[in-house]
Amino acid sequence: MQKPRKSLGHGVGLRAVHYDSWQQAVPGIDWVEVITENVLDVGGRPRRMLERVRSEVPVVLHGVS
Repeated sequence: MQKPRKSLGHGVGLRAVHYDSWQQAVPGIDWVEVITENVLDVGGRPRRMLERVRSEVPVVLHGVS
């Protein structure tokens, strides 16, 4: 028997095109997916946005390399 899957709500992948929208207001989402290679060693704006976003919604890190 399979257990029912708990709903995680709605999430989006955080991309640079979303930064300006996020500065204006927190979108109506439950979590954000972030590609680790895009933020962890980059610094600057991507890192600042990650810090801000993670203070407001849960973040799921996702590596691609």
